[in-house]
Amino acid sequence: MAGPSATRLRKQRPRAALVLVDDRDLRSAIVDLLSEIGWDAEVVTSYRAARDAILARRPGVLLVEPGLHVDLLERFVSGFEDRASVPGLVILSDLADAARVADEHDVAFVRAPFDLEDLSDALEWARCARVAAHASSR
Repeated sequence: MAGPSATRLRKQRPRAALVLVDDRDLRSAIVDLLSEIGWDAEVVTSYRAARDAILARRPGVLLVEPGLHVDLLERFVSGFEDRASVPGLVILSDLADAARVADEHDVAFVRAPFDLEDLSDALEWARCARVAAHASSR
């Protein structure tokens, strides 16, 4: 019989991504790219909405473009005590501070501007890292 953590993993939608991007044009382009490579995208408009969606729907990946608000990103990432409960994270940015956050928390980072292959590789890396983190927490 599967334990609760295995049940939780089965409930996770591995090809589902939350998208938290302020810029409307960039957000639309990212959603289109995700669809093109076989990911279902759900747009969220705040870190609070992202946290609620993570807890309710367990997406495979959260894709964030923090704009100039790297401090909010840092607090959001640090706020999850149990890394196994967090989806894989992909940070899109051209800021050194965002790259630092990605490095410190061992999450995927894609330097903007990016291409489809970079995004696809980062999504798969983040999804696999999420599954590995979940498996090691059991």
